[in-house]
Amino acid sequence: MKHTLLYAVSIALSKGISLLMLPWLANQLTVEDFGVLQLLALMVSIGSVVCAFAMTEALYRFAQGQDSDGMIHYLWIQVNRLTLAGTLVCLMALPWISDAEIRLWIALAGLTTVLEGQISFPMAWLRMQDRSAQFARIALSKVALQTVLTIVFVSADYGVTGMLAAGLIANLVQAVALRQAMQPIAQNTPIPVSGWIRHCAPLTGSGLLAIALFSMQRAYIGHFDSLAEVGRYSVAAKFGLALALLLQPFGMWFFPKRISLSEDPKALNQASAQGVWLLALAAFFILLTVPSFVYFALPQDYWGGMDYLLPVIVAMAAKELSEYANFGLWRERTGGLLKANIGSALVATALMVLAGTQYGGLGIAYALALASCLRTLWIYLAARRLWRMDIALPVSGILAAIAIGHGLGQALPIIAAFGLAALIALALASLWALKQRKLSWA
Repeated sequence: MKHTLLYAVSIALSKGISLLMLPWLANQLTVEDFGVLQLLALMVSIGSVVCAFAMTEALYRFAQGQDSDGMIHYLWIQVNRLTLAGTLVCLMALPWISDAEIRLWIALAGLTTVLEGQISFPMAWLRMQDRSAQFARIALSKVALQTVLTIVFVSADYGVTGMLAAGLIANLVQAVALRQAMQPIAQNTPIPVSGWIRHCAPLTGSGLLAIALFSMQRAYIGHFDSLAEVGRYSVAAKFGLALALLLQPFGMWFFPKRISLSEDPKALNQASAQGVWLLALAAFFILLTVPSFVYFALPQDYWGGMDYLLPVIVAMAAKELSEYANFGLWRERTGGLLKANIGSALVATALMVLAGTQYGGLGIAYALALASCLRTLWIYLAARRLWRMDIALPVSGILAAIAIGHGLGQALPIIAAFGLAALIALALASLWALKQRKLSWA
C-alpha cells in the first residue's frame, strides 16, 4: 500500500501539473502556439518509442532469477547504445532544416526525445526493486524544476522555445540522477540476454502504430482543418491523457506482475477487473467535471475543444482497456500484437482521412474513437485464442460510466458538477475504508 500511494502521489504531481498549469498557459500562449506544441509533441512521441525500443518490457520479461543483475546491466548497456545512436541521428538531421526557429525547436525536442530510454528504463527498474521513495523523489524533483523553468521562460516571452527548453533541461537533470541510481547495477558483469530484440522489435512497432492511431490525428486535423483547431483539440487531449494518468499508479503495480499473477487465474481476473473499474470511474469523473472547468477557467478561444472531449475519452478508454485485454499476446506472441496494431492503424487512417474531408477535425476525432474500439476488440479476440483463459473485463461498466458522465457534464453547472464528483469520491473512499477494516478484523 505504501508503494502504491507513493507512486500515485508522484505520478499525479508529475503528470497532473500540466493540467493545473493549463489555465495560466492558455492565457500566455495563443491557440496557434498550442497547435505547434502538439505537433512537436507528436514528433517527440515517435522518437521516444524508437529510442526506448521497448526496453522496459524486456526488463520485465527477462530480468528474472539469480542472474537478474547481470541481465539488467546487459540491457542497460543496450539502452545507452540506443541513446547514443539517437543523439547522432538528431544532430545529423539539423543541418537539413533551413528555418532557424524551426531548427531550434527540432533540436530541443529531438534531444529531449533521445533521453527517453535513460529515464524510462531506470524508473522501471526502481519500481521492480520497490524503491518507491527514490522513484517519487526523482520524479517530483524533475517536475518541480520543469515547472519553475516553464514559468520563468514563458513569462519572459520565449513562448514555444521556452516550453521546449524547460522540458529538455528537466529531463537532462532527471537522466543524470537516474544514472547515479543505476551505478550498483553497472558494477555487475553483463550477462547476455538472448531474444531481447525479437521481443522488443514487435513491441516497438506496436508503439509506433499506436502513435499512428492515437496521435497522428493532430497532423490530420492540421491538414484538413486548421492549426488553431489543433490547439483546441489539444485541450481535450490533455484531459484524455489525464485518464491514463489516473490509472498509472495501479498500472505500475499490475503490469510488471502480470506474469506471476497468471499462475493464479483468479488473482489475474480480480486484478484485471479492478483496473477496468478504475478506468470506468476515471472516465466518469473527467466527463462530469472537465466541461464546466474549461468554460470557467480558460479563454473563450479554447471552449471549442470541449466538442472533442467525448470522442477523445472514448478513444483513450478503449486504448487503456486493450492493455488489460492483451495478456495472451504480450505473454506468448508479441508479433500478434504488432499485426493487430498494423490492421488497426490502416483502418484508422482510412476512417480519419474520409471523415476529415467531410467533417473536419470533429469527424477525425470520432473516426479515431471508432477505430480505437475496433482495435481493442481485435486484440481481445486474438489474445483469448492464444491464451485460453477468460479475463474479467466489465466493459458494460465503462459504457455506462461514459454515457452518464457525458450527460451530467453537459447539463450541470460547475458547482453542481464538482459537488457531485466530491460526494461520489467520498462515498467510494468510505466504502473502501470500511472494506479494509473488515479485512483487518477478519
